[in-house]
Amino acid sequence: MALVTEICKIFTQAGIEKKERGNRKMDLLVLSHVVILVFLIATALAAIMARDLLESVIIYSAYSFTISVTYSILRATDVSMTEAAVGAGISSILFVAALCKTKRRED
Repeated sequence: MALVTEICKIFTQAGIEKKERGNRKMDLLVLSHVVILVFLIATALAAIMARDLLESVIIYSAYSFTISVTYSILRATDVSMTEAAVGAGISSILFVAALCKTKRRED
């Protein structure tokens, strides 16, 4: 909980003030951003550390989808749709196709 309050202070100092929104809504918004950020970091590290390459591609796809959700929250819907189509869609399919032609496990 201390981490959330510190992040709230950072956002407040950066110019995001609690205008027109209740304190509870702003705290919930910041908390959701923190949860998404933690999930992004966890999926990035899991994709890097995975020994099975197919598992790594699946985790990368989840990472890309989460980035797409982040862009959507930031109201950049064009970037969000592009990231969902290219990042989570086409690149994941290309990675799986490349895995079919190579070894699945890293030695």
